[in-house]
Amino acid sequence: MQNYMLLFVVFAALHAMTYSRWLMKNGNKTGAIGVYVLILLSLALPIYRMVTAL
Repeated sequence: MQNYMLLFVVFAALHAMTYSRWLMKNGNKTGAIGVYVLILLSLALPIYRMVTAL
């Protein structure tokens, strides 16, 4: 089940990454950095939960 959740998070992160690139292109550097931080946190949490479950 956790693998499916990680797959869902990866797809959501890809969508957020394209949005962040768009923000960067349009001059909103602060917003792009904020989205990148959210991407990293959303990827780190499921991976952390999978590692601690071992």
